[in-house]
Amino acid sequence: MSVNVGVKGGDGYPIVAPKDAKAGRRIAAVWMRDFSINIAFKKGFFQRKSIAVLFRHEAGRDWIFAASAGAQAAGIAPGQAVADARSLYPGLAAHEADPARDRRALERLADWCGRYTPWVGVDETAGSGEAGLFLDVTGCAHLRGGESGFLAHFDRHLCHFNLDSRLSVAEAPGAAWAWARFRPPGSDPILTAGTAAAALGPLPVEALRVAVATAETLRRLGLRTIADLARLPRPAVAARFGATLLRRLDQALGRAPESIAPRRPPADYAVHRDFAEPLMVPAALPAALARLLPRLCRQLERDGRGARRLVFSLYRIDGSAASAAIGTSLPARDPVHLAKLFAPRLETLDPDPGIETLRLEAPETAPFAADQARLVAPASLDPTAPRTRDVALATLIDRLVNRLGANRVGTFVPEALHLPERQARFVPALAAAANAAAWPDAPAPLPLRLFPTPEPVEVQEPAACPEDPPLAFLWRHRRHRLAHAEGPDRRLGAWWQGERAARDYWAAEDKTGRRLWLFRDLATGRWHVHGVLAPAGMAGAS
Repeated sequence: MSVNVGVKGGDGYPIVAPKDAKAGRRIAAVWMRDFSINIAFKKGFFQRKSIAVLFRHEAGRDWIFAASAGAQAAGIAPGQAVADARSLYPGLAAHEADPARDRRALERLADWCGRYTPWVGVDETAGSGEAGLFLDVTGCAHLRGGESGFLAHFDRHLCHFNLDSRLSVAEAPGAAWAWARFRPPGSDPILTAGTAAAALGPLPVEALRVAVATAETLRRLGLRTIADLARLPRPAVAARFGATLLRRLDQALGRAPESIAPRRPPADYAVHRDFAEPLMVPAALPAALARLLPRLCRQLERDGRGARRLVFSLYRIDGSAASAAIGTSLPARDPVHLAKLFAPRLETLDPDPGIETLRLEAPETAPFAADQARLVAPASLDPTAPRTRDVALATLIDRLVNRLGANRVGTFVPEALHLPERQARFVPALAAAANAAAWPDAPAPLPLRLFPTPEPVEVQEPAACPEDPPLAFLWRHRRHRLAHAEGPDRRLGAWWQGERAARDYWAAEDKTGRRLWLFRDLATGRWHVHGVLAPAGMAGAS
């Protein structure tokens, strides 16, 4: 986020005004105070409306992690021992807490919130048994009838999911967080531009997201509200509490920048479609996708780009989400080709109990190289033209990869090394474009088949010169007598990394016409067969 920097405060922390505020940045905060216990009720751990708690075993005792509304009304609160809570209510229902399960549920909810905005972050400051989310709804709320319509729509769905929540919208995450948790009953959940300072002033200092110990110290000093703290000289506050408290104050009042870390990086190219009635027929998904693909491809065409990866997401009425993704070996923006790649993936998507929103996005794109238009009929195009072959091969790779899996279809790319077994690296086909490099010209004939490990030979008749290939040798229990040989082709290991391998390679042909790729290890003087060359009469043998 870019900011306008003003005069520094006494603590050395700059008092800044985010430019986003001038541009109308709007942040929605979601507070679910009883999230963990609500998830437990939803999972069926307790009967509905029962007096229940979740506990954790620590220091040899069971401590309450979260309590239902009924339990809190009975005087039971998080932090109490379960034994003490049972003395207050003997019929208390208890189940062990599982923060990892709650986190997974929160992340699924965050993914579902992608129907409203691609910029969704998790509130990492939520307390025991609580949960929270931040949604950057800048430029998105009008799709739901404005901010009031968005909050009503969102709150209605959370109630349907049996999640008790409080929502708010403000210019900054800190202001939205404070207003969602501490606003007076009956207040408007929306803070319009420029009203945060006046609205947050009467709120308690806990609304600044400070540590419990810091809030208690402020209260002992008589600083009970945000307005009380804001009236103090900044150097005095910084000297007593450090820069963190002032930063939280500035963030809440919109004077300091604060970013939201999205759970998933938002895509630059995306389209979506809402349905007045839930979509429940699987056969309707291809038709719905066919309406979204041209819209997305037009966005890509406008910027001269093509998609390398596409994600098709569906958001169900029960709060769950599912997605299907495809990849392409070359940048693509042909709706027909992309629809064929999605076809087998759509069969795995279940619309039950009904889809409310569909979203198609391109998280990975690349510059698109368009073909030159031709002034001839398509039927007369030469199918052997290089560009035509490249497109046909890319189309085949895309279909194989998206049907068999990205790691099951691959190719080799060259490496800047000289030992034959290390001159190529196997990579997934979709990643080949990123690793593409020109294959070097071979200074000598290369084998049609390269053995994974060089195979030693037994020399029976050495040549007059030790550096020349042997006249006869035993390999794979068979005697070979050479007719002629070409070489040597010296290859060295990665000497700049301390590797001392050195070999002289020869293209040798025996009396039967079989051609072998021999080499002599210069360190040991031993001979090996490393591969089989193509027959001399075959095209490309050398």
